[in-house]
Amino acid sequence: MRRKKRTGILTFLVFLIFVFSMVVWASDGIEGERMDTEDTETESVIRESEGRESQIQEESEGIAGETFTENDVETETGIEDSYVYDGEVFSEVNEYSARAVTKGKIDYTYWAIHQGAGFGNILEDGRDLDHVGCIMLKVGNTWKTAYCVHHNADLKGGHEYADTASYLTDSNKKRLTGLALYYGFRFSGWNPDKKTVPGDSDKGKYTATQVMIWMIERGWYTYDANTYAFQLNTKAINAAKKICDKSDQSPVGSSYDYFKTIYSKMQTFGTVPSFTYRSENSAQIRNMGYDFQTNQYVLKLTDTNNVLSMYDVSEVPNGVTAQKTGNTLNLYSSVPITSAGVIKLSKKSFKAETAVTVWSDQTISGYQQIGTYKEPETADLNTYLKITAQSVTMTAEKVWNDSDNIYGKRPSELMVDLYRGQSKGDKAVLVKTVILNAENEWQFTVSDLPQKDSAGGHIYYMFTEREAAGYTAETTESTAGTRHWKFTFTNTLNSGHLQLLKKSSDEALTGGNPCYTLLNAEYGVYTDRNCTNSVGDLITGESGWSNTLTSLATGTYYVKERKKPSGYRTDDAVHEVVINEGETTVITLTDEPITSWGQFRIEKSASDGASVSDTIPLTGAEFTIDYYGETGVTKENISDKVPLKTWVVAVKKTFDGQNTLYKAELEDTYLIAEKSDELFRDRMGKAVLPLGTIAIRETKAAEGYLLQGYVDDADGRRLNNYPGESVIINLADDGESASFFGEDGLKYSNPVFRVTNELHKCSIQIMKSTADEKPLENVIFGLYDESRQKILESQTNQDGRIIFSGLLPGKYWLKEEKTGNGNQLLKEPMEIVLPMVLTEQEVEKLKIDKSQLVYDENQQVFKLYDRIFEISNAGNLVLPMTGGDGLVLPDILFLAAALLLIIGVCSFVYRKGKITAR
Repeated sequence: MRRKKRTGILTFLVFLIFVFSMVVWASDGIEGERMDTEDTETESVIRESEGRESQIQEESEGIAGETFTENDVETETGIEDSYVYDGEVFSEVNEYSARAVTKGKIDYTYWAIHQGAGFGNILEDGRDLDHVGCIMLKVGNTWKTAYCVHHNADLKGGHEYADTASYLTDSNKKRLTGLALYYGFRFSGWNPDKKTVPGDSDKGKYTATQVMIWMIERGWYTYDANTYAFQLNTKAINAAKKICDKSDQSPVGSSYDYFKTIYSKMQTFGTVPSFTYRSENSAQIRNMGYDFQTNQYVLKLTDTNNVLSMYDVSEVPNGVTAQKTGNTLNLYSSVPITSAGVIKLSKKSFKAETAVTVWSDQTISGYQQIGTYKEPETADLNTYLKITAQSVTMTAEKVWNDSDNIYGKRPSELMVDLYRGQSKGDKAVLVKTVILNAENEWQFTVSDLPQKDSAGGHIYYMFTEREAAGYTAETTESTAGTRHWKFTFTNTLNSGHLQLLKKSSDEALTGGNPCYTLLNAEYGVYTDRNCTNSVGDLITGESGWSNTLTSLATGTYYVKERKKPSGYRTDDAVHEVVINEGETTVITLTDEPITSWGQFRIEKSASDGASVSDTIPLTGAEFTIDYYGETGVTKENISDKVPLKTWVVAVKKTFDGQNTLYKAELEDTYLIAEKSDELFRDRMGKAVLPLGTIAIRETKAAEGYLLQGYVDDADGRRLNNYPGESVIINLADDGESASFFGEDGLKYSNPVFRVTNELHKCSIQIMKSTADEKPLENVIFGLYDESRQKILESQTNQDGRIIFSGLLPGKYWLKEEKTGNGNQLLKEPMEIVLPMVLTEQEVEKLKIDKSQLVYDENQQVFKLYDRIFEISNAGNLVLPMTGGDGLVLPDILFLAAALLLIIGVCSFVYRKGKITAR
C-alpha cells in the first residue's frame, strides 16, 4: 500500500510538473533540443523541469580549457541518495528474425542513474528517470563494450541493440563522441573486450567516459569544427560532477578527475601552436626583425597553447632556418623575404569521427542506440605560419627653388645623412651618408633596409641634410610605394622681393600733362655692376609702380633703365639695391622730363626792308603765346580748347655783333608780366617749355606798322599769310630731347619764326582851285623827302586833285612846280609831317572822328596817316582840311589877315566825320 500510495503521489507530482513545464514552454520557451538521426523514426524532445533541478545554474556561455575545482560545481541539498548501481543479466525475449543477424543482446548492464543531474526528470511518457540512463557494458556475441549514446533511452523493452552500423546525424557530435571514446575508453588495467566486469577502480573511468558521451549528446557545449575548439558549459560540468561522484570509483573522486582528463585531451586534440593557423590561406603573416649584432633577420615565437612540442617543422622558405626549443620557435634569414613565405608544422593524428561505430535502428522502436569504439583512421594535422623579412627603401631627393640657379648660388653637391632609431625623429645610429648632385639628378635611394629589429620593434629611418649656405630648407616626407619612403628636401634660396616706383623729377611741371607718362618704363635687374647678368625686369604702370620681382636671392643687385617712359629722358645711372630675406625692397627712381631749354624765337621785320625798320623801329610789337598741355591741337579745333597758360611777349631790338635784330622769346626779358601767366621753370629756375602745343599769334603791331604781313619759318616755308592768325607748333618727345613740329608734322630744326609786318603807309591829297573855287587842271606838284630830294611828281586832274599814296611816315616837302596861265605858284615848298599827331584833347576839341585815326598806346596819342590839303589860287592860300567847320588852330585863323603874304596857312575843316575836299 505504501508503495502504491507513494507511486500515486509521485504520479500526481509528475503530472503537476508536466503541466507547469508546458505553461513555461508556451510562454518563455522550453530549454531542450531537437535530436534527429537517420536511423531513428521518432523525435525525442527533452524538456527540463523547474523542480529540484532549478537549483542548477543554466548558463549559455562555454568555458574554454579551464581547470575545475569543487567550487566550480553546483551542489544540491535535501536530495535523497537514490542512486543504484547493479549488474543484471537480461535474457532475450521475443526474438525477431528480421534483426537476428548476430542475435546481439545486452549481456551486462551497469546503471548510472542521474536523478538531479540536470538532464530532466520526466520522460515524454511521464516516467521517472531514476531507473534509466544505464551504462551498457558487454553486448552481443562479439562481447564488444558499448556505451549508451542517448541519455534518455528506456531500458524497458530496449535491452537489445540493432545489428546495423549507423551514424549520428550530427557530424560534430559524432566527431566528439569518437574523441570521448578514444581518450576515455582506452585505459590500461582492464581489457574491455573480455567477458569480465571491471573493478571499482575502472568503473569510475567507465562512468566518466559515459558521462562525457551524454554531455555531447545533450548538446551542452560549444564547438568550432574548423579549429576543433571544444568547450563544455557550466551546466554540463555540474551534471558530470554529480554523476561521477555517485559512481563506483576508487579512490573517491577519481571518476571526476578522469572526466577532466578526458575533457582536457579533447580540448587539445585540434589545438595548434598559438601563432599558427589550420588553414594556409588564413595564416597570419609575421614580420622578421633584424639583428644588427648578427646581421640577419630573426623571429622568435612562443606558443601560449603549449602544444608546439607535439609538432615538427616540415616546411620552410628558401634561406630560412628553424630551431624549436620547448614552446619557442626561432626563425633566421640572412636575406629579406619580400613576399610571404609559408612555414608548415605537422603532427601525427587521427580522424576522430572514425573512432566510433553507432548501432541503432530507425524502424523498430525500443532498440537501444549504442556506440562502440574502434581504432580510428590516422591522419596528419598540419598548421601554418607565414613570415616575411620585410625591408624598406629610403629615397633622398633634393629640389632647388632658385629659378634654375639664376643667381649662381647653388652648391655643386650636397650631403645627406641616413639615420635609424626606435621612434620617429630618433637619430640613434648613422646608417649612411650619401651625396646628391646634378650627376645623380639630386636623388639617391637606399634599399633593403630592415623594417623591424630583432625584438619586433619598428625601425624608424630618416634623412637629414647638411645646410646649404644662402638657402632655407624644408623637409617633406611622402610614400613613394610599398614600404618606400621619400624625404624631399626643398631648398629655397633665401630671398626677398624688389619693386620699383617711378617718379618725375619735376612733378610740378609734368603733373596733369598727358605728354608725360610713367607707363612702360623698363628697368633691368642685374647681379653685376656691368649689368650683363639679368635676373628680371621691372616694368612700370600708369601710377609709376612696377611689377614685383619675387624670390630674389638675398644680396646686392643693380638696376638700370633700359627703356624710358614717354616724355622723359633716359636714366643712365646704375642704381645699387640690397635685397634682405623676407622683405620687399622698393627702389624709388626719377626721370628728368624732356623740355625745350633753347625755346623758340620770334624775329620781326618790315616788309619794306631793314632800312625802314631802322628808321621806323619794330619794337613794341606784341605776340600772344597760348600753351596747351596736350597734343592734337589744330587750327580747326583750337577754338574748343582752353590753354593751360597764356603769355604775352614784346619785341625788342637786339644786336648780335653784326646785325640788328628785332626779336621776342619766351623769357622774362620779353615777357609782359601783367598780361602773362607764370612761366614754366625747371628745378634750376630756368624758364622752360614742357611738351605740348603752343599757338603763336601777333596781337599788336609795332608803332607805324599794320597787323598785316606773313609768317615764315627759318627755312623760308610760309606758315601764315596773316600774322594775327595762330601758328600751331607741337613740342614733342624726340628721343632724349624735345623738338618742334609743325601742324603738318614737319620738324623745325631751327625753331625761328619770322614775322613780317607792313608799315602803316601815309598819303597826301592836294586839291587845287581858283579863287572862285574852280578846280585847276594840269597843275604840277613835286614831292620831296626830308633831304629835299624829289621823289614824286604829278599834275592835277580835271578835278584839280593829286594823291601821293604809299608814303612812308616821315617829313616831306610839297612844291608847286608849274601852274596855269594867270595863276601864281606857291612861293615856298610846304613842310608836311606824316602822320599828323594829335592829343586826346585836340581830338575832342576839334571833334575829329576817331575811326579815321590810329591810337598809339605807347605815346598815348592819335595819328592821322592820310592828309588832305586844299590850295586856292586866291592869294595862294593853303588850307589843310579836317572835315570840320573851322581850322584846326584858332590862333592861326586869328593871324590870317596879317599873314596874307605868306604862301599858305594850314587848317582843317571837319565835315560829317570824314576828311573830304570841299
